[in-house]
Amino acid sequence: PTLTPTVTATATATLPQFPTSVVIPITAAVPQPQPRVCDSTWFFIEPRPAGCPLSAPLASQAVYQEFQNGYMIWIQHQDAIYVFYNDARLPRWEVHRDEFDEGEPESDPAYDDAPADNLWQPRRGFGMLWRNNAAVRDRIGWATLQLEQPYSTQVQTAADGTLFMRAADGAVFSASPGGQTWGRYSGTIGYGGSTP
Repeated sequence: PTLTPTVTATATATLPQFPTSVVIPITAAVPQPQPRVCDSTWFFIEPRPAGCPLSAPLASQAVYQEFQNGYMIWIQHQDAIYVFYNDARLPRWEVHRDEFDEGEPESDPAYDDAPADNLWQPRRGFGMLWRNNAAVRDRIGWATLQLEQPYSTQVQTAADGTLFMRAADGAVFSASPGGQTWGRYSGTIGYGGSTP
C-alpha cells in the first residue's frame, strides 16, 4: 500500500495592509538663527543698538561746549557743528557747516553783555554760528562754560542712520535721523541712560 500524502496546514503571517500612499512625519531640526557677527564693533559698552554699525568708529578731534539749553559739538573730520537742544521742539538736533576760518575774530564785543556772570558768548566756530543764526542763539541760550573743551572723539553710524559720538566727559550722544530725537548717556557706565 502507498501512503497518500496529506496536506498539512501551516500558519502564515499576514502583513498589515497599508494604503498605497503613506505620509510618515519626519521631524527635522529647524535651523535656528545664528547671532550676527558684525564687521565692526561699537565704540561704547552696553546696551548696544540692535544692529551692526555701518563701519568702524571714526576717530576725530572735536570741541564740546555746554549751553543754557543744550550742547554743541564740533567734529573736525566732518568740519561740522552738531547742536543738541534740551526742548521738545523739532528738530531736536541739527548739524551746521563750520564757517569759521582761522584768523577771523573769535568773538564779538557786541555780545559781551551776558545776562549773568556765569554765562558767556561762545567763541570761534560755535560763536560764529551762534551770532549769525538768531534761531540757534535764541533756542540754545548762552554758553555755561567760558571756553569750549577740545578733546578726541569717536563717531559711528548705525544701519538705521542713528549717529553716535563721544562727548568730552566720556558721555555718548545718539542722534536719530531727521533730527527727531537724541540722547546723552553716561560715559562712566558706557552707553545707557536717559534721554533728556
